[in-house]
Amino acid sequence: MKKNYWIMILVLIFSSISCLWAERLTRVGVVDLGRIASQYFKESRAYRGLEEMIANYEENKDRILNEISQLETRKIEAENNGEEAMVLRLENEIYNKKEYLKEYNRIKFNQIKNEREKLSESQTFIKDIMKEMNYIAESEGFSLILKASDPDLIWWSSDVDVTDMILERLMKKAAAAQN
Repeated sequence: MKKNYWIMILVLIFSSISCLWAERLTRVGVVDLGRIASQYFKESRAYRGLEEMIANYEENKDRILNEISQLETRKIEAENNGEEAMVLRLENEIYNKKEYLKEYNRIKFNQIKNEREKLSESQTFIKDIMKEMNYIAESEGFSLILKASDPDLIWWSSDVDVTDMILERLMKKAAAAQN
């Protein structure tokens, strides 16, 4: 009887230990770095510079498109008036403006793309994110944090998404640095 009693106690102890050990299983988190970059940088001077670059691009593109439209209107009027020399000159000018617009779009698109990449790949930005991610992982008990953009991730619960926690800490630090 005593022997069964001790076996029962050992089984209970091992069961308890295994349950406790099961609680220490790896906790996985997910972070959306793209969302962090866009929200964190919204307040920064570099991001405002990028927004200004995009606004200038749009404004100039619209201006060039408007000029092309005006030239096309003048060409139609010249055609209606039988002014062949003017029609040829306007066709040439329209063609040149359209080619300029294509080149302008290509160059500005690349400049904007490069600026976006520089923002998101900034070494201080990456260090700040990593520092906050480490803090969140350690303080919240995460053993592993994966990027939400990882193509192998199919689904995850919002319970494991640490993006908002990291953003909150980054924003607090940015606000403290400005004061």
